[in-house]
Amino acid sequence: MRFRVDPYRGKKISSPLPFAFYTSPVSFLFPLYLLGALAIGLPILLHLRRRPPKEHMEFSSLMFLEKTPERLTRRTKIERWLLLALRCLALITLALLFGRPYLKSVTLPSEGEGRDRKLILIDRSASMQREDLAEQALAHARKALRDSPSGEELGIAFFDETLEIAGESALWSSTKSDGWIKENYQPGWKATDLGTVLSQAIDLLSDDGENEGKRQIVLISDFQEGASRSSLNQTAWPEEVMLRCLPVQVKEEGNLSLSLAAAAPGTSGNDENAALTRVRISSSTASESESVSLQWEGYPDTKTEVYLAPGTSRVLKAPDRPADAETATLVLQGDTHDFDNRVFVATSQPRPLDIVFLSKSIEPGKAGTALFYLERALNKTVSLEPKVSAKAFADFDTPSEDTGAIVLHGDWSREVSRKLREFAGKGGLVVALPSAETNPDAFSELFASPDWKLSEAKVKDYAMLADLDFEHPVLVPFARAQMRDFTKVRFWKHRALTIPEASEATSVFARFDSGEPAWLEKRIGEGSVVAFLSGWEPRESQLALSSKFVPILYSILENAGYSARSAPTSYVERTDFRNKEGDQLKTNKPGFYEVTLDENRTSNMAVNLFPTEGSTDPFDPELVFSEFGIPLLSGNDSARTSTEQASEQRLEAEEKEGRQKLWKWLVVAVLIFLVLETWLAGRRQT
Repeated sequence: MRFRVDPYRGKKISSPLPFAFYTSPVSFLFPLYLLGALAIGLPILLHLRRRPPKEHMEFSSLMFLEKTPERLTRRTKIERWLLLALRCLALITLALLFGRPYLKSVTLPSEGEGRDRKLILIDRSASMQREDLAEQALAHARKALRDSPSGEELGIAFFDETLEIAGESALWSSTKSDGWIKENYQPGWKATDLGTVLSQAIDLLSDDGENEGKRQIVLISDFQEGASRSSLNQTAWPEEVMLRCLPVQVKEEGNLSLSLAAAAPGTSGNDENAALTRVRISSSTASESESVSLQWEGYPDTKTEVYLAPGTSRVLKAPDRPADAETATLVLQGDTHDFDNRVFVATSQPRPLDIVFLSKSIEPGKAGTALFYLERALNKTVSLEPKVSAKAFADFDTPSEDTGAIVLHGDWSREVSRKLREFAGKGGLVVALPSAETNPDAFSELFASPDWKLSEAKVKDYAMLADLDFEHPVLVPFARAQMRDFTKVRFWKHRALTIPEASEATSVFARFDSGEPAWLEKRIGEGSVVAFLSGWEPRESQLALSSKFVPILYSILENAGYSARSAPTSYVERTDFRNKEGDQLKTNKPGFYEVTLDENRTSNMAVNLFPTEGSTDPFDPELVFSEFGIPLLSGNDSARTSTEQASEQRLEAEEKEGRQKLWKWLVVAVLIFLVLETWLAGRRQT
């Protein structure tokens, strides 16, 4: 390794380039031609050669003189110094001309307009918790910093699902401290999304119009197969940004991963209504363990042996959850890397929902009534526990605070409409089932629309539904082709409703084949009022007897904020849980969290590791990234290969020489020397 002195910093820094590159301000594109300067020896030898005199002088006879040998009194010497100098200068200048000189101190536009930038990305996802991968990543980062040339702008960022600038200091700086990286780096529990991270890195490296230096991303990661890379298909990678991949490796490559396939809402394994907990066990191709055990943590009697071949995955029923385990942790034993060997399962607590059925007269349990079908359609689910109670209008005063929804049936007064409209305005749900006896004024009062006209429709044989709006939240579950057929639902009677002017708050999401509204919703304050303009009992329609009835009721409840579906599995940092104070919880690691469901209820929620993070088989980054058209730098970060160095120096030298064109001035100098030499040589001969 050689050293050069940086003129801007005055200190030695390591450099892989040849020493001669830094010593002289002038270099040559073809230095071998400089050997031609040795030709200056030819004129020197010619000037030293003793030549007989060319001039003759007439003299008288020498016959009377004695001939004696000539005596040399001094050595041969050069007599025409100026002529010799001109000839030597012409030959030297000619050799310099063919050598194609250029000044290295002159910078190219790309060198003068900006500084080089290097962004070091360090993986801190959950898989980096294995063995000493974190220490290896730090070692790579330190080496990348030490080997960065002077003046290069450096940036450091940690990444998992997203990219985060390391520390509070400025992103781009000429110096970064090794100790500073170690203090700020700690692997977490998030998954890895290389596609998103590299896209964000490109944005950080993007030029601002004034900085056009070289760009490089140093990616330090375990390059696991589970890392998401799909978004790279939508990323236009800049040609000037180079990517260098520095992988870290574990000694024990095999890994087993445990993830949740289906959550169980039941209270215990002995409860006949409890659903099964299903898990997925995945084995890496390098795994050597075929026999592992699965059990609930703290309950050794639930231990179950599982056999799994390397490179395969298996979904199986977990052991029955202990009866006294409201929250339980399922553990996979027999794996070298245990960061992904736990699944947290919390018992679901259904949300209670009080529904009041209002009618002129109540006949509990009587078959064929609207109340009869409503009570049998709404059953307890994983996350919702509806309770239907019935009241006559004479016994009804105002809705209680616990009431979530009210079903209005038959003939009611305008006073009831006003009370229920106020109830909807505070966030309640009202479902109206007008009959042939319903007061039109009371109906329009409920919707606060006095211009609405309600009357009994004339139906010949039966009516059918048409023009259903499957984009409306109530009908979204029926948008699929196999679910959107309502032709088997027939309506024997229905009401005709005239709506003079459509309102943004009112949406008719189903109509009869006559074009008259069938189902509609109007937003009132924080709640809504939904109207069925035909009853669902058999004397009015076939709706209660069809397979669409139960899903429609639950869809209406879900649209009002009472979802009957089980909550999706929660993953690290992918939740919106809030504590008692209403602040959002930071679910930055797997485990159980106490969250607030509403004003009076809290619950324990389970947060797990994202399943793909357990796919730890490494992929070849150079092969994978080259498929996305990403320009790659091979080798480690400290030095490039000699071929790369020579090629880069050669291109830079050619560009500088081509811009300067000093050879033109040397041609002029040669011509001047030759003209002077010719004139001087001719003058001496005259």
